[in-house]
Amino acid sequence: CVWADWDELSVVYHRPSGKTHFVNASTAFLLEQLLGEPASVESAAQALAQAQDRPVDDALRDDVAGTLLRLAELGLIESA
Repeated sequence: CVWADWDELSVVYHRPSGKTHFVNASTAFLLEQLLGEPASVESAAQALAQAQDRPVDDALRDDVAGTLLRLAELGLIESA
């Protein structure tokens, strides 16, 4: 993946598919974290919560799980 950042928006180019995706700052953070090291939904939610200085709650876990599922559907990450 190749990407560029503009404030709260990032553009990710996925070379294998030839597709460009626009993602928000939270999704870009998760993608960057997961490209460095595989993580569970819980550990990804904890990392995002820490980066955003917010608590981990069910809503955040649900958002992270949905985001990870979508990233996997797009082929940007692989689910374990």
